[in-house]
Amino acid sequence: MNTVKTPGVSSLLQNLNKEQLLAVTHGEGPLLIIAGAGTGKTTVITRRISWLIEQGRAQTNEILALTFTDKAAAEMLDRVDQLMPLGYSEIAISTFHAFAQEVLRDHALDIGLPSDFRLLTGTQAWMLIQKHLDEFELDYYRPMGNSTKFIHALLDHFDKAKREGVSPEDYLKYAQDLQLATDSPTTAKSKRKKKPAPGPDAPDPQEIARVQEVAGAFHVYQKLLLDEGFLDFNDLIGYTLKLFKSRPKILEQYRRRYKYVLVDEFQDTDLAQYELIKLLSDHHRNITVVGDDDQSIYKFRGASISNILKFEDDYPGLAKVTLVENYRSGQKILDFAYNFIQQNNPERLEAKLKISKKLQSQKSTPGQIEVLHAQTGHDEALRVADKIVDLMAGGGLTYNDFAILVRANDHAEVFLGELAARGIPYIFVANRGLYKKPFILDILAYLKLLDNYHESDALFRVLNLEKFRLPVSALVAITQTAKRKGLSVYEVLRQAEILLKISEDSQRKIREFLQILDRDSAQARDMRV
Repeated sequence: MNTVKTPGVSSLLQNLNKEQLLAVTHGEGPLLIIAGAGTGKTTVITRRISWLIEQGRAQTNEILALTFTDKAAAEMLDRVDQLMPLGYSEIAISTFHAFAQEVLRDHALDIGLPSDFRLLTGTQAWMLIQKHLDEFELDYYRPMGNSTKFIHALLDHFDKAKREGVSPEDYLKYAQDLQLATDSPTTAKSKRKKKPAPGPDAPDPQEIARVQEVAGAFHVYQKLLLDEGFLDFNDLIGYTLKLFKSRPKILEQYRRRYKYVLVDEFQDTDLAQYELIKLLSDHHRNITVVGDDDQSIYKFRGASISNILKFEDDYPGLAKVTLVENYRSGQKILDFAYNFIQQNNPERLEAKLKISKKLQSQKSTPGQIEVLHAQTGHDEALRVADKIVDLMAGGGLTYNDFAILVRANDHAEVFLGELAARGIPYIFVANRGLYKKPFILDILAYLKLLDNYHESDALFRVLNLEKFRLPVSALVAITQTAKRKGLSVYEVLRQAEILLKISEDSQRKIREFLQILDRDSAQARDMRV
């Protein structure tokens, strides 16, 4: 391990490799840190913050560190807290949106916003549009039938516009300019001088109508938000930008307050967020950004390098440090990952900036990669579970040493089922909603039965609950009989004693279940949910 450890040197600089040391002790001016996976970027950021304070370059309240998630911000704050002496005042370490919300709470009235604004959730935004759908004057995008997906598509489009720094006013102006481009030369001159006559590439009238409709809908949505005293998540950044651009004295206050700005996960910043940090740091230019396009999770391939390349253009002569010493994985794993990520070339920083991002392991073990082939998803889950059992039998491991990564939440279902069947404990860590949790699905299935006994899928799920769990042989008999007789599962249960040859214990469980279902169905007619 190429670390630097010198007697008499600040403890903040001990055990850092050469590149980490350069990044931590960078003085004035812009700094770009390209930090590969497992190279200690959090260590670098937190030690740099502490070093700036220790060296007297900044007071604790003169540093602003921004990241993307509450968890990352909390971890960074905790690490800094361990490095700093007792009694220091808290450093401004937060997410982009939390910082913007704090700014707007203090200055909302300066741009005509209510100071007691409330943040709108995604569900509330959907309900707001649904409630006022007739005010959107839609033609091209008029929903036919169920409007749920249509409203989500609109909201996604509005969110994207806001992330790119496009306001409803900008969108309306764009739509107006499209219309002017197709006007006759005489009409165009009356509206705007020296407007060229429409050429062969002029926008199609239907396309113009579509853009105007979306622009109008965007404007209506934003007006509804303000009328109700709401801001949505991306408004926090947008209105903070508006505040700083229209109230230069307020911007100057924040520029004087924060002498150093540090940004983590820079590859995932959108245009609006980048513009925000650029405004804050344009005066002193003491801005440090840390990023790695290969670790982007919020942007599609290729887009993750745009802000990093723009950062180089906006800050010519910046200092640049690349961290490649990895402390997490064996070299064999790193080499395999490196060869694999090459498929994203040339849309990678390594190709664009002519640098090497090949990670070098600092661990003694090489790491092991094994590919398990399976014919189906179920077979795959079986093989993975078998592998976990085999490795556990070898000793020296706990279940905390295993992780199963899947591409989408739905792909985890087969693994969760297999682990549960074998009694292997697990924690499912995913950004999934409340309505996907098993016990909520169980409740919803039962409530469906109170509305309609013949919801066979829901009924089958309820019969598998611990309270009513029937043997597999009984369930097979029920489903086969239902199929053969052309009956619903519920109708088979009602005639179970006649139609089914199952054990007395299973018959008893069915009778008990039907009694509870009858009781609750009766209550459902008279009681609220």
